[in-house]
Amino acid sequence: MKGDKHKPQSRFARWIDAFNDGLNTPDEDHYRVPSLVNEKRHERRWRRRVEKENLKKEINIREGEMDRLEIEAKVKEVVALQFGMELKDLEPETNFVTDLHADSLDAVEVVMCIEDRFDLSIPDEESDKMTTIKMVSDYVEKKLVEREDDG
Repeated sequence: MKGDKHKPQSRFARWIDAFNDGLNTPDEDHYRVPSLVNEKRHERRWRRRVEKENLKKEINIREGEMDRLEIEAKVKEVVALQFGMELKDLEPETNFVTDLHADSLDAVEVVMCIEDRFDLSIPDEESDKMTTIKMVSDYVEKKLVEREDDG
């Protein structure tokens, strides 16, 4: 046992010893900031996941007619949820790339959420052309009207 005291301890072992002694962690400043940042990031991801699930559970669009304002409001909800923004900050002319600083992954996630929300399939060629909330709303409205006419 005497030889164990002279062995170099790992950072984790020092942390456990300090915790057991009732002291603060040896490198508290080193650990504190990243853990808070990661915690907030995970909380935001969890909230988005829960809100996405709640959106999926809502009444299916096919059951009733929707007007232009309702479609635009639901598209804004999806975009606000995806980018973690307030609804009041989004306008129909809001551009995904210049205003929201969306990258290609964000664009794909928005399109997938819109497809799930409105039970549509949006081809890649069409989704690449949609750069504003108004363009997305117009496309969704056009597809819903076509679906009503066919069905």
